[in-house]
Amino acid sequence: MMTTVEILPPTIPQRKAIVYVRQSSPGQVENNPESRRRQYELVDVARHRGFRTVEVIDDDLGRSASGMVARPGFEKLVVALCAGEVGAVLCFDASRLARNGRDWHHLLELCGLVEANREVVLTIHWKGGQHSVLRVRKPKTGEHGCQTPDQALAVMKQTATRYSDDDIAATLNRMGVRTGQNKTWTAHRVSSIRRVQGIHAFRPAEKDGQWLTMKEAAKCLEVTSHVIRRLIVDRILPAEQVVPGAPWQIEACHRQTQDVLKAIRSKSGPYRAEAQKQISMFPDT
Repeated sequence: MMTTVEILPPTIPQRKAIVYVRQSSPGQVENNPESRRRQYELVDVARHRGFRTVEVIDDDLGRSASGMVARPGFEKLVVALCAGEVGAVLCFDASRLARNGRDWHHLLELCGLVEANREVVLTIHWKGGQHSVLRVRKPKTGEHGCQTPDQALAVMKQTATRYSDDDIAATLNRMGVRTGQNKTWTAHRVSSIRRVQGIHAFRPAEKDGQWLTMKEAAKCLEVTSHVIRRLIVDRILPAEQVVPGAPWQIEACHRQTQDVLKAIRSKSGPYRAEAQKQISMFPDT
């Protein structure tokens, strides 16, 4: 039982308080009525704290909180939390509510999702009249210490309309740029950051063909990507990179220049991917 009255935010008592009552086995229910009586007395504690609406959930009398047994009362409590109806949950001791970290973490997460005052408050009452209060300020949307590096955002902004999220993720990983949480990039992570930052995505159906990837240029010229890379390295085929390590971008108008076509046809230069009338080294018969 608390010896002092902690001042609650004014919006909290406007919701209902839930008193959660539980005993672990049918034997405790039968042989320990004193524990049950003290748990029900928490209704008076809730009213003393200013709650006008107090609901008692005692569906789990005789049920263990180990996580191995279904608890309809606990599930009812979770539903009420998700609906944002609960201002406080009172139980005689912490083990009445949950005996494993999984259930505790789940409850705290739900409290954080529905708390309108941007604060999660956990109060644990100990035997002997002592209690512990933990207050955690819930950050606003986008307010956290894990920020996407400016370099990653710059790459996304300059390549998003030309390349898929998979290509952008691969580029960022080649560059050694990590996410704000120090993880490698995936298409899903790129997509999430794009949506938050309002960066429009690459849409193949709407591509105007002004810029080509190495693979697209190779297909148009009927050569391999290796040949296109060699043309770029030899400065025969003009190409651009947004940043070092990013995919090469080739302007479509440069693919049919005389220098490019001459280099492809030259015996000493790059060769076509599949020369006509070429005899296979491994015939079928």
